[in-house]
Amino acid sequence: MPRFVKMLLHLPVINRVDALVIGVDAQGAQIALSRCRAGASVLATCSDVCSSTLTSQLQDTGVELLNGMIPVAPLGEVPGWAFLSDDGYVAIRANEVVGVPTVATTTAPVALPPGEELIWCYDNPRYVNGFEHISIDVPPPSREMTVDVLVVGDGCSGMAAANAAVRAGCRVLCIGGFACLDVDGTQNLAGEVEYWRDARLGGVLRCRRQITGILCTDLSNKSYLIHSKVVIDATGNAFVVHTAGGAVSQLFPDGNADHSSWGTSLGYVQLPGYVKELLWCENDATHPTEAMRGRDAGCRIVGEMVVQPQDIVLARRYWDTVGVSHGVFEDAGSGIHSILSRLMPPGMVWEAWVPLRALLPRKLEGVLTIGLGLSAHWDALPVLRRCEDLRCLADAAGRVAASAVQHSCALREVPLRSIQTQLVEEGKLPNEVLAIQADANGAVRAPERLALYQAAAIFQRPDRARRQLQAAFEQQPSVLLAQILAFLGDSSGRDLLKLFLDGTPWEPSAPNDANTLLDSVILALRVIGGGSAALLRKLQELDGMAPFSHLRAVCLYLQRWPMPEAVPALECILTAPGVSGHARHPASATVPVLFSQLKELYVAGALLACSPESILALESLESYRSSPHLPLAVYANKLLQQNAIHGSSGG
Repeated sequence: MPRFVKMLLHLPVINRVDALVIGVDAQGAQIALSRCRAGASVLATCSDVCSSTLTSQLQDTGVELLNGMIPVAPLGEVPGWAFLSDDGYVAIRANEVVGVPTVATTTAPVALPPGEELIWCYDNPRYVNGFEHISIDVPPPSREMTVDVLVVGDGCSGMAAANAAVRAGCRVLCIGGFACLDVDGTQNLAGEVEYWRDARLGGVLRCRRQITGILCTDLSNKSYLIHSKVVIDATGNAFVVHTAGGAVSQLFPDGNADHSSWGTSLGYVQLPGYVKELLWCENDATHPTEAMRGRDAGCRIVGEMVVQPQDIVLARRYWDTVGVSHGVFEDAGSGIHSILSRLMPPGMVWEAWVPLRALLPRKLEGVLTIGLGLSAHWDALPVLRRCEDLRCLADAAGRVAASAVQHSCALREVPLRSIQTQLVEEGKLPNEVLAIQADANGAVRAPERLALYQAAAIFQRPDRARRQLQAAFEQQPSVLLAQILAFLGDSSGRDLLKLFLDGTPWEPSAPNDANTLLDSVILALRVIGGGSAALLRKLQELDGMAPFSHLRAVCLYLQRWPMPEAVPALECILTAPGVSGHARHPASATVPVLFSQLKELYVAGALLACSPESILALESLESYRSSPHLPLAVYANKLLQQNAIHGSSGG
C-alpha cells in the first residue's frame, strides 16, 4: 500500500529566501515587515487572498506575497516548506520559517484498489528556478468518498456540466479553486450539486488508462480522496489530464518555421529582484511572439481529434457533434496558417462544429475535458471560446458523463444520438446534426473565397495535396503555390520565391505581429532554404525603427540559415537607440514594450547564430534569462543552450 510519508517528490523549487512567513495575518505581516526592514529577503504566503490594504502595505515595503498557497509539510532534508497551489505542489526554501502550521504526519496507508495509483500534481515546469527531488511528509486524506461525476473547475463550463449531470440523476461534486466566481456565483449551480469552493487539486487517481478520481486539499489543509465514475476536467488548462500523464498540446518540431509556441497565464510569482509569470510553454519557445499573445489561454488536450482552423473554414461536419460555436479568427494567425490568415475576409463570423472526440483525451478513459482545455489548434480557439457556446458544450458533456454512468459504459460508447436529439429539441444543436453519418466538409464554394477554401483543403490533408500542388505549379507557377509548397517542405517553388524576394520592396508598416506578403515569403524560404544573398540585401535596408514583422521574419531565417555577412547589419540594429535594454520591464508592461522586447530578442538570437562569440548577443540574451515573461526567458535560454552545443561540437 502506498504511504503518505517520506515521499520523495520531484518538485518545482523557489530558491532560498532569508525568511518565509506562512499565514499573513496581522502578526505575520508585522514579522514580515520587520524582517524586510532589516534587509532580509522575505517571502510571505497566504492560503486565501489577503486584503488589498495588507497586500499593498507588504509589497510597498518589499515583501513578496504569494496568495492561494496551502502549506502541506516541511521539507524533509532542507529548511523550508512544501505548498499546494492552484498549479500543484511547489517547494520554498528559507533560512527562517515563521508561522509554522500544525501538520499531522502519519504512516497510515491509503487503501487504493489493486492497480490504482496516485499521481502527484507537481510535474509542471512553471517555475524557472528548476526542479529538485525533495523528501516531505505528506499527511493522509481526512476523508474518502465516491460520486458519480466529479467536476474539477467552477467556471461557466464546470457549472454547466455539473448542472447537466445532476439533472440526469447523478450524484455530482464540483470542486473550485480554478476559476474566480462572482459573489453570487454559487447561485448558478443547482441545489443538488455538492460544491467545494476552495479545494486544490493535489493528485489524480489512475488505474492503467482510466482516471478514477482525485486527491484534493482545502484551505484548512484537510485532504480528501474522491473516487468518481467520470471526471470532467473544467480547469481551463487541462490540468487534470496533464497531471494524469495524458497528452496535452505540444509544439511541433522546430523543423517547420510555421509552428508556434503558446503559453497560458496562471498568475505570477514575485521573487526578490524579478517577477516570473507562471506560463506553461508548450515544450519549446521558437516563437515567443505568440506566447505573449496567448497568455489568456491554457494547455489543451491532444484529443481523439484536434479542431483545426482549416476544419472551420471548410465547415467540417462531424457525426459526433456535441456543440456549435461562433467567433472571429484573429487578424494574425501563427505561421502554419499564415496563408489562411492572408486570404481570410476580415471580421467574418465563422461557425464551428465541435465533436465529442475533441473532449476525449487520447489514451485516457473516464475523463472529459471542456472549456478552453478542449482539443483544438490555438488559431481555432478564438472561434470556439465564446462563453455561451462553451456553456452549451459543457451542458452536452455533462449529459454524456451521466449517460456513461447510467449505462455503465465508456464515454466513447454512450448512445450519443439520443443526447444529440435532446440538444436539437432544445435548440442547442441544428437539426442537420441528426442527418450526419460520417465526417465531411460542408462549405459552399463561394467564388470569391475559392483560394481560401483551396488553401484550407490543402492544410487539412497536406500529404494528399502535395502531388496535386506540384502538378498545378508546373502548369501555372505562382507565388502563392510556391509558398504553400514550401510550408509543406517542398522546394519546387524555391526559385520563384527567390526571385520574388530579390525583386519586391518592403511593404509599408503592418500591424505589429501580422506578416506582410514579403514576410511570408521569407518564412517560407526559411523552411526550405535559399535566397540568402537577396535576404542579406533586404536586411541591410532595415534599421531599429523597422516594422517588427520584417525583423522577425529575417531573424528567424538567419537563426535557421546563419550568415556571417549579416553580422554588421544585425549589430547596427541591436545597438540602435531604443532597441536594447528592455529585458527588465515588469510583467504588466504595455504592448509596445512587449514588442520592443521581442524585437531585441529576435535580433540578438539571429546575431548569436551568425556570430556565436558575439559579446553583444550573449549579453542581451543573458539579460532575458531572468525576464519577467517566461516565454522570453525560455526562448533566450534555448538560444544560449543551442549556441553552447553548437560551439562544443566544433561548429
